[in-house]
Amino acid sequence: MADRRAAALLLQERVRPVSLAEERVLEVHPALAGLLPNRGLRRGTAVAVSGSANAAVTSAALALIAPVTAAGSWAAVVGLPQLGLAAAEELGLALERLLLIGPVPAEQWAATVVALVEAVDVVVVGPPPSRIGAGPARRVLARVRERGAVLVLAGWPERSWPDRAELTLHARPLAWSGIGRGHGYLQARQVELTISGRHGADMARIARFWMPNAHGRFALVEPTAAVSAGERVNRVVAALAPAPAELGFAQQSA
Repeated sequence: MADRRAAALLLQERVRPVSLAEERVLEVHPALAGLLPNRGLRRGTAVAVSGSANAAVTSAALALIAPVTAAGSWAAVVGLPQLGLAAAEELGLALERLLLIGPVPAEQWAATVVALVEAVDVVVVGPPPSRIGAGPARRVLARVRERGAVLVLAGWPERSWPDRAELTLHARPLAWSGIGRGHGYLQARQVELTISGRHGADMARIARFWMPNAHGRFALVEPTAAVSAGERVNRVVAALAPAPAELGFAQQSA
């Protein structure tokens, strides 16, 4: 544990954020900006990216943070072994400003994430091996707020995070294109994003995106639509229904 913390503290000295904490919103892709209440990721907050397919969740989380790294800030990813670097780069992530940390034991999770929050602007964390208690979670959130960073919870089971995220993105994979009857290559995938939350995001917005398109990029398919809470629940229930296994873009590009 001491070695891991020492390494994280060393990163704090080597990796300095280029964005000022006073700049309260981090940039997102233009196709996503219109869906978010602040047209970006508000500093000092937690964002949840959920869904029934790990690859779609990972792709959505990477597309969300890619412009942050492209603008010169650093990001860290913790505990997402399915992440594919080729896929991440095609979605716009600047790999030279990305820190990758493998799965962290539950007892070391809070200290590791806090150390990373001290060093970078955005930290994406996959589900820990066991439930994180309210105490460690509050400690992490307090440092996120103080530091003005953004914490992205990618693929966490429902209610496994003790506090409600300010923003939630639910990714529902729709279909791959490029496959014929018994032949062809996977070329593009459509994913539906339902975005909801607090502070101006009470009415959910839904849009379809290419993750990726035929050129390997993140792009908007359809304009956004606002839906009621009841409609949102129906869509999420449908998305969680059993479905054939998906061949994920993030996994196939690993």
